[in-house]
Amino acid sequence: MDWCWSLVKAGNMEEALDRSLLREIDEGDEASANVKVVVERFLAVGVLCTRAMVSVRPTILDAIKMLEEDVKVPTIPERPTPLMKN
Repeated sequence: MDWCWSLVKAGNMEEALDRSLLREIDEGDEASANVKVVVERFLAVGVLCTRAMVSVRPTILDAIKMLEEDVKVPTIPERPTPLMKN
């Protein structure tokens, strides 16, 4: 998850996506551009739902609202340093 978080935070979401999905997205096509925006929003919401502290994760209702575009997806915060490593 750290790898995905760092890509999303740096604005390199495409690197976190499956290559077969990227082949389906044609940059010149308006419908494909919309698909890309949706996929990036879903990825950002997924990252927010993995925050280490449960209390700062979005609720399921908030996540659904973000996915449906009823609520803006907040800026991805810095990834906290783990307290201990396994």
